[in-house]
Amino acid sequence: MDNNEEKYITEIMDKMEKIQYGWIDINDEIHINTIKDLQSLYRLANIDEIIENKVGICFDQVELERFYFNKFETHSYAIITTHMVHTFLALKSGTDYVYFEHSSAKSKGIYYFKSLELLLEFAINEFMKRHNLKNKASVKLIPYNKLPQRITFNEIKKLFGY
Repeated sequence: MDNNEEKYITEIMDKMEKIQYGWIDINDEIHINTIKDLQSLYRLANIDEIIENKVGICFDQVELERFYFNKFETHSYAIITTHMVHTFLALKSGTDYVYFEHSSAKSKGIYYFKSLELLLEFAINEFMKRHNLKNKASVKLIPYNKLPQRITFNEIKKLFGY
């Protein structure tokens, strides 16, 4: 990875620091630091809404990150258990793979790996540690593409088979 790419990745993390954990519902109401009613009211915000309102949960933030990293090869993943889901973005920079995590306060950071497999193993292990999960078989990793704007949580669940 060259220094310009590394600097750009760091600059994007700095931009993401303006985004707080929150979401916009189907009635265009903003919810900050809560997941109450998320399953029944959440809908994916568009890029302009995320930037303007400075809020997003992992789904929104991954789409914003995908927008910022449009010149990179990116991969988005959902980590799913029977009770929770988390999404994150991975990108390729030179010969390195970068786990770019902003929405999870406990794992926030930029992590570099020599292979996508090592990155995914790290992401799953971090998720399990953060949520005190012991059984790796209960955790599914699902790759996914850009989500449609305004998709609801129930539609996302159906898309992921969750």
